Amino acid sequence: HNVIEFVAPLGYLDLKIAGTGKVSQEINCIVRKQNDMNTLTVQGFTESQKYIVGKYDLEILCLPRIYMEAVEIKQSYHSKIEIPMPGILDLNTPMNGYGAIFVTGENGEMKWVCNIRDDLKKQFINLQPGKYKIVYRNKKSDKTLYSFEKSFVITSNQSTVLSL
Repeated sequence: HNVIEFVAPLGYLDLKIAGTGKVSQEINCIVRKQNDMNTLTVQGFTESQKYIVGKYDLEILCLPRIYMEAVEIKQSYHSKIEIPMPGILDLNTPMNGYGAIFVTGENGEMKWVCNIRDDLKKQFINLQPGKYKIVYRNKKSDKTLYSFEKSFVITSNQSTVLSL
């Protein structure tokens, strides 16, 4: 057997969710080398993993997605990333319908977060804290004129009940 030695400086990436509550759905993070779209690994939150020293781009798979660029891993150092505890949207619709959830930005712009399922009258959706809008139309309405929007706020570790 041949033994080949090489220096591979390693550091740690620690992913954590702020707060003391329990998350109802596991949150994962895609880790990529900086400016490279190839997935290196998928790391779960509350985990610590070793990486070769360098910069990495992170895509946190929560709603809405969180993107972090150029997270630096230093030798023998724990780089800590913490996100807020999500809240839960308890969504009740009178009839099956079509809709989507949008996060409202600081300057009033709306960014798409997710579609709501059209086959369920009751849904639970984990969302990061913030201001949101839902746009909804029931299946029996065939015109966009019958669509409506409703604003709501999600707070960490709390349920927000929304009936349409």
